[in-house]
Amino acid sequence: MQTAAIISNQNIEVVEDLREIYMGEWENKPLSSIKKTLTSEPIYGEGRKRALLRFQKAINHLIQQTTGNIIVVAHAGINCCYLAYLQGLDIDTSRALRQPYGCMNIINIDTMKVEQMGIMSEPYPSIDTCLSLLHLYQVPENIIQHSIAVCKEALFMALQLNETGLNLNLDLIKSCSLLHDIARVKPNHSEAGAQIVNKEGYPLLSGIISQHHDLELIHDVPTECEVVYLADKYIQGTQKVTINDRFSQSLNKCHSDEARQAHQRRYNQAIEVENLIFKYIDKEG
Repeated sequence: MQTAAIISNQNIEVVEDLREIYMGEWENKPLSSIKKTLTSEPIYGEGRKRALLRFQKAINHLIQQTTGNIIVVAHAGINCCYLAYLQGLDIDTSRALRQPYGCMNIINIDTMKVEQMGIMSEPYPSIDTCLSLLHLYQVPENIIQHSIAVCKEALFMALQLNETGLNLNLDLIKSCSLLHDIARVKPNHSEAGAQIVNKEGYPLLSGIISQHHDLELIHDVPTECEVVYLADKYIQGTQKVTINDRFSQSLNKCHSDEARQAHQRRYNQAIEVENLIFKYIDKEG
């Protein structure tokens, strides 16, 4: 109700049937005490199918009684049920849909098609939001400081590239640089990090974060992806190093022929990206 009041300048209508799913014996219990899976439901709860019927009825009534755009502020659980229904997805696994706090869903009421789902109002999170997300996911302080240093290096590089006539998105570079290691302590941290930012409502960041460690391809002209990738290679901890220094240190961690071959491939890739960017900017810069 508070959110709706802010959006509508206090002119709100409370519709009881837009309430969240009643969770029965799960109500007001910490998640750690609930044996919850993607498909499980509380024995004495309302249930997703029954909740969807009353929510759907309330939405249909609003559409019939209203002209123009409609803003409905509701909760993630019931939203996911309705979004799954509209997209023909299994309602029993609707919890898997992206629905972070404060996100927006856009539904065309003429076609009842979901045009956008689970996106934040800002496509690229601010510095404060990035830092909040890093703390939310319990990223160690030394990794946060590394990410800040990578961000500074990436923006410095991007500004130089833009002076040559490129049009790199500085907001995208800033956000991806700050969040590239949000899953650093997890296995396959690049892909895990991409999944996190997508889940949090920033899908535009996921493609770059998933490749910051190992690029899928190198473009003919530098993009935001190459800039974030190279900036990360230049920063060891919080200090700037050369590609040779960076890879000579990491070579000591390779204890098999397979690992050394992969290391050489990544080194060659880093040199190729560096040479690409040095076509546009001064190497000494």
